[in-house]
Amino acid sequence: MSKHTIPILILYYCTVFISGCNLWSPQSQGLPPINKPSYLDLKTAHKGHVEITLVNHLPVDRYVILRSSIDSVQMSLDQVNPVILSSADSVTFSILGKIDSLTYNSIKSSLSGSSFIGNPTTVNPDTSYLYTLPVKKGRSYRILQGQNASFTHNEIHNTYAVDFAMTVGDTVFAARGGTVAYLFEESSLGGNNRIYLSYSNTVMILHEDGTVGQYSHLKKDGVLVEIGDRVMAGQPIALSGNTGYVSGAHLHFTIFKPTEREAVSIFFSFKGYENKRFVKGDRVSH
Repeated sequence: MSKHTIPILILYYCTVFISGCNLWSPQSQGLPPINKPSYLDLKTAHKGHVEITLVNHLPVDRYVILRSSIDSVQMSLDQVNPVILSSADSVTFSILGKIDSLTYNSIKSSLSGSSFIGNPTTVNPDTSYLYTLPVKKGRSYRILQGQNASFTHNEIHNTYAVDFAMTVGDTVFAARGGTVAYLFEESSLGGNNRIYLSYSNTVMILHEDGTVGQYSHLKKDGVLVEIGDRVMAGQPIALSGNTGYVSGAHLHFTIFKPTEREAVSIFFSFKGYENKRFVKGDRVSH
């Protein structure tokens, strides 16, 4: 029986909650298309029942939350969500009982989903860890937006993000060591409008405690690492930029924790700024 690949929405976090890394990308009217790779296959097959196969092409753990617009199918999916995939792993499972071809086609077209980096069953955030500032030593950087800021840092996925004013081309450094879990660097577009949400270049690093660091609004072709690389704190990983939903060139940095429903922004501290709650206009250096 032939298998069919289903578009699946892969989510990551930036200044605001945005869709990216997807097999299909919602396009903003008037802007050129952008195709962010998902490194994830979702396939279905009709074998009397519905067989679903998920294939993870990333060298890190990730998890998928499947959805259907059909209530009975969603109830069945709720029994398997979230589907956890190990590094370069695949999972196959079946839902529902015996169905005909017409019903199968309806179910197939109803499927969608979201995927996140990390594993919600093993994550154990080290709340005592002090992060290295992701900026050059010997220079001072102004904070454009701190934690719980009213502009965009006020939702569950970005509550504790910090924005650093940086000129385009400034070097961005890893705030903590880990494995490069995802990157995108092909966008050259940005502006102070939500239509640019999907156009941010980004790097995501999976840490040893299962949390994920995200660095966003990077320069086009400005990523200095590759997926699967092991990086150390303080290592150059990218060049800052002005891509995505931005009001000016800056680096958006956040730490999030995988949970069974979504990835959640968590509070973190930088070395020399322990427990600091930043506000617009603060300056940092190291």
